[in-house]
Amino acid sequence: MGGANSKKRAKRLAEVQERYATESSNIGQGVTTLNKYERHAILGEGTFGRVILYNIDGNPVAVKALKKRAMVDLKQLRHVQDEVKILKQANHPFIVRYFAGFQDTERVYLLLEYIQGGEMFSYLRDEGHFSVPRVRLYSGEILLALRFLHLQQIVYRDLKPENLLVRKDGNVIITDFGFAKKLTASSPRTYTTCGTPDYLAPEIIRAQGHREYVDLWALGVLIFEMATGFPPFYTDKSDMEMYKKIIKGDMGKFPKSIARDKGLTSIVRGLLKVEPSKRLGCAKAGSQVLVDHPFYKTLKWADVFERKVKPDFLPEVGKDPFDTSAFDPYEEDKSVSAPLTDTEELQFAAFDEVF
Repeated sequence: MGGANSKKRAKRLAEVQERYATESSNIGQGVTTLNKYERHAILGEGTFGRVILYNIDGNPVAVKALKKRAMVDLKQLRHVQDEVKILKQANHPFIVRYFAGFQDTERVYLLLEYIQGGEMFSYLRDEGHFSVPRVRLYSGEILLALRFLHLQQIVYRDLKPENLLVRKDGNVIITDFGFAKKLTASSPRTYTTCGTPDYLAPEIIRAQGHREYVDLWALGVLIFEMATGFPPFYTDKSDMEMYKKIIKGDMGKFPKSIARDKGLTSIVRGLLKVEPSKRLGCAKAGSQVLVDHPFYKTLKWADVFERKVKPDFLPEVGKDPFDTSAFDPYEEDKSVSAPLTDTEELQFAAFDEVF
């Protein structure tokens, strides 16, 4: 594994990544209100905000509108600021692009790239599972995004099908950086318990402190779920019982549908090592071991990065760039938030610098 060919592939990949990182966009620059822009459908909703499609100067833009009152009550101001900072430096083809941001008296608005094909979760739910070639390409694209984040000491911490969108061209992209965190040399670990139960790494459950290696565990869970339709530690009992299985690494046998694919089973086993130091991609060689893994031997990584590999699946979306047929419908939010106090409003002054 590795050798001269590996070094050549790594060099070409580095070259195309460097070119992409210098690209910029003027979409949404200078926007301070949405009143003059055409509003389309609601694309999604979360604990303290919604994502709505707007036509901004002819460009489809997904606007994440976050309620200030909810942000204050749930103590999320710092998390949202961190999300913006991370997105601003995460210029990558498999990470949703941040265009701009602004705020008014009630909300903070993030202007993001609109990904027309909808959530991977919807396709996985409807189809049951994906073919191995499809799993290979999807996971390869996600791996490149995670490598990019980890090189900048950013841990994502919320990898799951609901946070992966499918482009119109069939490629996937990571969205929702609400749990992402920038690590530092002085603080190389973080101790916050966050994420989705099925995807939590053992070190998160044990509250021993964790770093970017938890994303590689989650990648192993995702590969297994995409190939089979269910996560490897699933149980119909309580989350606590599932956590016990995760801590033991008790994923059981591979289903017959994938057991014969040695590349797939090998990479899943390697990623789902309970001890982080033994987890594939976490040793001295780092994620290059994953890039060189036999499961990905048919992929040309530079072509993957440049989205030149033709996906086996294309979402059924219309030619209209504002088509939202791939997204579930949502009811309008008619709730009214309590106004902020002057002291609470002052907390949002920092956002003007973050944007």
